[in-house]
Formats: sequence, structure tokens, C-alpha cells
Amino acid sequence: MKNTTNKYTPIKDRFTKEPILLGDLVENEKFQCGILIWDDYYNKYLIRSESGGNLHSHTYKKIDRVFKNKIDATKTECRKFANKKKW
Repeated sequence: MKNTTNKYTPIKDRFTKEPILLGDLVENEKFQCGILIWDDYYNKYLIRSESGGNLHSHTYKKIDRVFKNKIDATKTECRKFANKKKW
């Protein structure tokens, strides 16, 4: 993969409408974040997460830092009969 950091893209921020460059920190509509990259194999823009995975998205929001998406395991679940066995 070529070094394409800080290159122009036609993508704009979904709120501020300012252009987003390759290598910028971005967030998708599901609040997953990472670095914007161009993938030649899929021929589209992807978000590369910290763990190395690729995230597909249709809209992007430019952010200033990467945050951790951790599940809060200290609270109980909100669904009815959460511990009920189904079989």
C-alpha cells in the first residue's frame, strides 16, 4: 500500500462540510473511529481502527483524537428476563 497520508479526498465532514484528507482521524455513524485510508482492493475509502481492522462507512465525521469503545459491564442489562435460558 502506498504512503498516501494527507492527500486530497472528495469526502466531506457530515456536519461541518469541511474536506477530509487521507490519514485524518474520522468516526462513522456507529461511533467507530480510526484513520481514513484508501483500499485499492475494494476500491473505496475505509476506516483503519487501532486494532488493524477495516471499517466500512458511508458518512464520516472528522475527530481530533481516537477514543475507546468499551462496553460497561458494571450495569445490569435492560432487557426483560436477561438470564433466561432459551433451550
